[in-house]
Amino acid sequence: MITAFTALAALVFTGESLTTSREQNALAEQGQVTGRYASAVDQIGTQGDDHLQTRLGGVYELERLMYDSPRDQPTIIEVLSAFVRHQHQRR
Repeated sequence: MITAFTALAALVFTGESLTTSREQNALAEQGQVTGRYASAVDQIGTQGDDHLQTRLGGVYELERLMYDSPRDQPTIIEVLSAFVRHQHQRR
């Protein structure tokens, strides 16, 4: 009986540990997405004709983020749309 209770307690503890690990991994992943997003937005905001490659890198990074983080797709589309509108207005 004690062995069964100990095994059950270990199983519950393991389940709780796995849940905590999953939550921590999801939080870390979202932090990475946020960092990549901030970097990409900074890149596309770089001014000057000599920074075209930097801006394109930001556009491609945002494209990649759309695939990696589907929940952020609407925000990324809005940022890219604003970028295109701004570039079009400058011409």
